Amino acid sequence: MIRIVLTGGGTGGHVFPLIAVVEKIREEDHNTEFLYLGSGGELEKRIMNENSIPSKSIMSGKMRRYFSFLNFLDFFKLPVGILQSLWHLLWYMPDVIFSKGGYVSVPVAFAAWVYMIPILTHESDAMPGLANRIIGKMSQRIAISYPSTRKYFPENHPLKFLLIVGFCGGFTTFSSFALENYNLLQNNNQITAYIYMASSIILTITAVGLGSYLSKYL
Repeated sequence: MIRIVLTGGGTGGHVFPLIAVVEKIREEDHNTEFLYLGSGGELEKRIMNENSIPSKSIMSGKMRRYFSFLNFLDFFKLPVGILQSLWHLLWYMPDVIFSKGGYVSVPVAFAAWVYMIPILTHESDAMPGLANRIIGKMSQRIAISYPSTRKYFPENHPLKFLLIVGFCGGFTTFSSFALENYNLLQNNNQITAYIYMASSIILTITAVGLGSYLSKYL
């Protein structure tokens, strides 16, 4: 039995192509199981329910390439979405991830990369958005509709370099908090230590993601 996690959302342009793929797979194999990880919007829930696909919602901030005060709030949603994706994938453990793009797909793809779950990304536009450009670096297969789109997905994915830079920042952040946790536990201040531990995990993931993202401009 094959398990497939579907991700991509925010608009019908991301969701309806996922349904088309599900219908085609079900024609070939009725035993394939599906799970949808999305933003939890009403449109997504309705479409998935109509097609008998269980769904889970995760938090993810929209990656805007223009100034907006919402960018500051959405920045902290990404690490939460990654933790949620890690949790859902741990319990479901699919054979493959099928991503249609959109900002909600980024934390799911990152979690899948951590678990070494294969990712298939589909880009239907001639020019991919920022989310798919990031996800493409973690994907084993990328499906495109136009030959000109290939230039946006180089075969020599620079993910290894990006993660090295990101993990350097994450390790530095985690190390400083780990030292503080040790000092607090030595002083029998366990509640504060647990708060610091939770904060260290979130900030470490944030540092990894931010370092990985910014390193591509170096």
